[in-house]
Amino acid sequence: MPNSFEVGIVGAGVAGASCAQVLGEAGVDVAIFDQSHPREKPCGGLIKKRIVEEFDVPEELLENEAKWVLAERFKFRVKLSLKPSMFLISRRDFDYCLLQKALREQECEVFQ
Repeated sequence: MPNSFEVGIVGAGVAGASCAQVLGEAGVDVAIFDQSHPREKPCGGLIKKRIVEEFDVPEELLENEAKWVLAERFKFRVKLSLKPSMFLISRRDFDYCLLQKALREQECEVFQ
C-alpha cells in the first residue's frame, strides 16, 4: 500500500482504468482498488468501432466482427443489421489492456 495518493479508484474495469489513465496523464497520483480483476463478464463484450479507435484496442483482441444479430422471442425471429458493424471482445482481455495503459502512465498500483 502506498504511503499516499491523490485519488483512489474503486474498480479496474473500463471506467476505472480509463479514469486512471487520464488522471495519470495529468500527473495525478492514483491508487486502483479491485479485488476481482481480471475477470470475465458475461455482459458486455460487443463494442463499437468508435470504441476500438478511441481506446486504441489492439487488433489481436478483436475476436469477431458482428455485422448483424439474430434475435428471437416467442417464435418470432428478426435479423438486425449492425451499421457500422461491432466487434466481439473478451472483457477480461479488454479490461486488462486498459489497466496496463493506466499503469504505464504513472506509478500507480492495483490493490486486490
